[in-house]
Amino acid sequence: MKVDISNLEFHPLAAIFPLLDKAELQSLADDIFMNGLQEPIVLHDGMILDGRNRYRAMVTDHVDGAAIDFGPRHMITFADHCVDKGLTLTPLQFVIAKNLRRRHLNESQRAWAASQLATMRQGARTDLADDYKLTPPPAHGEPAPATAGEVSQREAGELFKVSERLVSAAVAVAKTGVETLADGVRDGTVPLTVAEEISKMPADDQKRAMAETKPGHLKTVAKKFKRERKEKALGNKQAALPSKKFGVIYADPPWKFEPRSDQGGLEKSADNHYPTMTAADIKALPICDLAADDCVVWLWVTVPCLEHGLAALDSWGFSYASHYIWQKDKIGHGFWNRNNHEILLIGTRGNIPCPAPGSQLQSCLEYPTGKHSEKPVEFAYMIEHYYPTLPKIELFARHARKGWERWGKEAPDGQADIEDTLAGNGSPKEWTGHNNRTDQIIIDGYAAKKAVAVIGAELGLQKKRLGIVRGRAFRLGVSDPARAGERTDLKA
Repeated sequence: MKVDISNLEFHPLAAIFPLLDKAELQSLADDIFMNGLQEPIVLHDGMILDGRNRYRAMVTDHVDGAAIDFGPRHMITFADHCVDKGLTLTPLQFVIAKNLRRRHLNESQRAWAASQLATMRQGARTDLADDYKLTPPPAHGEPAPATAGEVSQREAGELFKVSERLVSAAVAVAKTGVETLADGVRDGTVPLTVAEEISKMPADDQKRAMAETKPGHLKTVAKKFKRERKEKALGNKQAALPSKKFGVIYADPPWKFEPRSDQGGLEKSADNHYPTMTAADIKALPICDLAADDCVVWLWVTVPCLEHGLAALDSWGFSYASHYIWQKDKIGHGFWNRNNHEILLIGTRGNIPCPAPGSQLQSCLEYPTGKHSEKPVEFAYMIEHYYPTLPKIELFARHARKGWERWGKEAPDGQADIEDTLAGNGSPKEWTGHNNRTDQIIIDGYAAKKAVAVIGAELGLQKKRLGIVRGRAFRLGVSDPARAGERTDLKA
């Protein structure tokens, strides 16, 4: 007898667990067609309590339109089934025992099922209250059990062998996650910990992530959003402090270098170009008065002063975390080798977020040299890209940077954006990087994987100013970390 699936409803307790997908259902239908139904469909209150997938398989046309023989003899009530099997279970216990034994559900799916159970009582039918109890009804004349019908998140977690925290996370995803995200957790394709973070994104961003990102890459999307959210919250917290503190400190101290001899060393000394400071003076700087509890400092050191730079970080209360190398296009002098690089130390204190996964640049970056001791602007852009929200200060600043506080002998009084003073031949009118046409050229160029030099040529930039392209690409969010160290030679 062919039965229309609409004639039988699924019991709410059965709906806790996910249905089989199309391929799995077809496999089950094939098995039933060949071997017959091995377990009856269990009904309770006129609804299917166990056997939804068997029911779906049996009422669906099989190969060549042949239907599987199906009728009332394939069904049994929950009460009769318990008598036949000698069971003393509540409907809830029965459903959980059956599905956890039969289905290979991962931890996220079990947590999702537990969350559905924990929230089911809200608005549930009152005539089904006994079905949700964790203990069977008492025998005649015995006192009623203390367990109420409602199942807490802790109890649901224990039933499904997952932590209460995971159940709580599943409840949050069900509440704020988009439908495709919830489906991913229920189907086992999206880990719950990843879904929990993605559910905190705006709904449109969630939909875009689910539509455009492969399931295996969602973890990276979640980590990036979590890092951005943390950085923004930290920036707002620091900006609200009564006396201004900074989450980012960028310092290029005028290190005093003592040459080993008067021959060939003194004329290269930094003292001939600007006033310098001894290592002891730099270590004594009151950086702690500027730094927020959670802070990252970026400290430039020359190779001979590396030891002093590490000591300065320690003196300021920071721990060494990592460093970048600026590889120059000109070779200098040295004793053990001819030096053509400088080091940007990274020190941290508190709970400062590191760059989001996939956004980090390679550790060695090649840029042309400028004026004596002047550092490539790309490093400041990199820091802005990593920390757009945190309050920032530059020590010993040569230029005013928009959105930065500054301190130092060479720091100008104005707030002009540094991009305006570095474009082309020095004239801000050649290209400032702040209009739609130039932005579009950069966006299109990066999308076409053009060399930075080619994009710069299209904008009319001199080769030594190509760093502006990279900096603007950072701000536009189109930069490719893999190309950060790309040479600036013009390529076809």
